[in-house]
Amino acid sequence: MIVSKLNLSADGLIEALVCPQPEDQQPVVEDYLNALDCAARQAGYHPAGRAVWRAGQQPGTLECTVAQLPDAVLSDYRGVVMYNLSASSQVDARRAAEQAAQGCVLELPEFAVEAEADFQWQQLHRRLEKSHITLQQHLARLHTTQQLFYEKLRGYARQDLQLRFALLAIARAEGFAVEDEALAAAVKQAQAHHILRPDRMQLRQQLLAQKAADLIWQNTTVQPLPDEGMPE
Repeated sequence: MIVSKLNLSADGLIEALVCPQPEDQQPVVEDYLNALDCAARQAGYHPAGRAVWRAGQQPGTLECTVAQLPDAVLSDYRGVVMYNLSASSQVDARRAAEQAAQGCVLELPEFAVEAEADFQWQQLHRRLEKSHITLQQHLARLHTTQQLFYEKLRGYARQDLQLRFALLAIARAEGFAVEDEALAAAVKQAQAHHILRPDRMQLRQQLLAQKAADLIWQNTTVQPLPDEGMPE
């Protein structure tokens, strides 16, 4: 793959034209997006969120766009304090990550929110088709409209991305990177779960976010609940 016209726009979007080469036999969209991800990182950019694409003017080329991770003001993510634990360490680790992310100040790109919401919308359509359920039947069962449902979906996308971008900002501050071996293992794991064409850009972000979450959890202090207000 050759990535050309790679640039960072004034509104914080990484844009590029991705062209396959003769040795790239029957590339799929995920291959183009991975090429964009690699080229952007080599150029010193930090892709974050999902990429969108459209066919280029020349056959076989794709014009791809992804958000640049915005600058962030980070809180003391090594100083999270929790006062009680649940029965699940995974739940507690996520709570610690969410608590650290709440102290992270960043401006979430609307492009990333729309791209994530659109992806989730497309995934919903695929699931409904496999279940032989129309969108209208699904909305009627939920007693909602298409517009209201999409706005709710968009809200969920914003919440998820707020956490992911905060963790990616922490990973950037820590200088974390994803080794090729770790990414290859994540691809195999995704394929084992019947995802035939894993999006390596997304997997890399997930691995980086997990590294940041692990760091937060390793440095979280757990204290007993305060006794104020407890009956004698």
